[in-house]
Amino acid sequence: MLSPGDGMGWGQIGDAWRAGTPVIAYRQHYELRPGDNCLLAPTVSAYIEALSSLRQQPALRETLAANGRRDVLQHRVSAVAQVLAGHLRSAVSRGTTSGGRP
Repeated sequence: MLSPGDGMGWGQIGDAWRAGTPVIAYRQHYELRPGDNCLLAPTVSAYIEALSSLRQQPALRETLAANGRRDVLQHRVSAVAQVLAGHLRSAVSRGTTSGGRP
């Protein structure tokens, strides 16, 4: 999947990761980490090289896809809800709100 790198397309990136598709990005944005969950390709020649790398290196393709799936799962509603619930429990146990008032 090619991410345009213009700050749009998070849904496309997440969908690609959920489907196990490696992402090639024009530039680093969102939670893209080159070599971990994507490849960067700022030029046409770099894009062709990235495609070639994915085609010739199944282990790289599998690693990028697996790491992308790992990262997108952190944004599931249930995962985000657990993090939020933890913050709320912590605030309640301290007896304060974000404004610092009891």
